[in-house]
Amino acid sequence: MVKFGNSDAFIINDLDLKIKIIDYIFSIMELSKYRYTMLENVQQLNFLKTNEHYVSPNFKGFNYFLLFYKFKDSIQKNKESSYCIAIDKKNLSYHRKSIDIKKVFMYRIKIFASSSIFMGSLFDTKLIKDIMLVKDCYYLMGNNTTDMEMNEKMIYLDSIIANQFHKEYCNNFKLKINKLYKYNMLDEIVKNVIPNCELEIIGLIFYPIKSGVSYIFTEKSIENKTPQSNTQNIKIVSNDSYNMIFQIKEFLSSRVYSYENNCMKKVLELEPTDITDVYYVYDNESKLGIAHIPNLKVSNYCRENIIEKKKCLCSFSKQFNKWIPLNIVN
Repeated sequence: MVKFGNSDAFIINDLDLKIKIIDYIFSIMELSKYRYTMLENVQQLNFLKTNEHYVSPNFKGFNYFLLFYKFKDSIQKNKESSYCIAIDKKNLSYHRKSIDIKKVFMYRIKIFASSSIFMGSLFDTKLIKDIMLVKDCYYLMGNNTTDMEMNEKMIYLDSIIANQFHKEYCNNFKLKINKLYKYNMLDEIVKNVIPNCELEIIGLIFYPIKSGVSYIFTEKSIENKTPQSNTQNIKIVSNDSYNMIFQIKEFLSSRVYSYENNCMKKVLELEPTDITDVYYVYDNESKLGIAHIPNLKVSNYCRENIIEKKKCLCSFSKQFNKWIPLNIVN
């Protein structure tokens, strides 16, 4: 037994059962199509600009798949038992062959719901203290839900929880549906949601209109949750998607990163390539390798300023053993 949310849960150590659980998930969906990726280059920003997404605060918590299914009893082969299983996503992979089952933590949760829910339901969730935030649902009551419009799906899931789960359905946590915002509501997130939320928010998540690839925007400045700081430092408060994307770029440009104050700096030459965020670094015509582009700020600066071979002040990253471009030197 282990503490999970507000109450205890059973740790699943049965290797055969864990294999069945993972195999079932991969049998109903292709995980690589439904993933989260960091928002870290200009191409992704332009994609968000031209393909409107929903936006939500990125709450600090622990990511889980929440699976409802009936598995055959290991002892009584003809008997099926209903399981609600929280699967820690930390040691999962998008590819079945890459998963080390022994390292994947799974917990059996006691939860009361209709038998229809246990026909096969898979939720993408985040445990935040005693709240299990439902961010998406890929399978519900034996049906694929990846083609449902995201906001409509959230409304539908809210009604499912109200009607298919018992009044006191779980001691561990309360299921809560993620609230989605459109681009024109970013002002509401920045000025009201982030400053007044009791939960820790570590950025934003951009969700597609239907289940797919979501983009995570995490900047430490967002963690400062005083109303004054947010209105001054986070300028993503536009009323249309075009300006919203470029105001994110303005915000990134204003942020100072630790490597910018690094004492190990040198003027080097950078040469652009045909590949996004790939720049060759030269020191007196001697090729040193490829520059390290750590974030959107550097990516955007290089794309706009290094269109041909130029001298650039760089900071050395010991972690990556590469040079990070800072600014053009005339």
